[in-house]
Amino acid sequence: MQQDLFANENGWREIPDFIISREGKRVNTASDLWNLPYAIDTSSSKLDFSKIPNENFKWVLKSFIIEKIEKVSTHAGLQHFQDIWVKFFRNNIEAINSAQDIEETLISVVESAINLSREVSVR
Repeated sequence: MQQDLFANENGWREIPDFIISREGKRVNTASDLWNLPYAIDTSSSKLDFSKIPNENFKWVLKSFIIEKIEKVSTHAGLQHFQDIWVKFFRNNIEAINSAQDIEETLISVVESAINLSREVSVR
């Protein structure tokens, strides 16, 4: 799989079963549903990676969110996940699902988000 290339040749680490947040709290990352350690457990304190069908995109997003949770804060990880989901993935799930070339698909998704943002700002 593509993840092996990232982990083995580029030195990225595998997705661990758990991480420790910047605040010192344990986060279970073994499944696609991560419950973030907030005082009040709500649906908005969960990261649902199962919404992303492409395993390569999912792996990269998990790696990015882990870095944010560990180095910045739990809330930064939550915000980044929500922003990336809303701005890039939610409206492009079909393109992502059938992606053959990750780089070209990401370029297309980002261009689409930029164009949508421009349309909204013109109105």
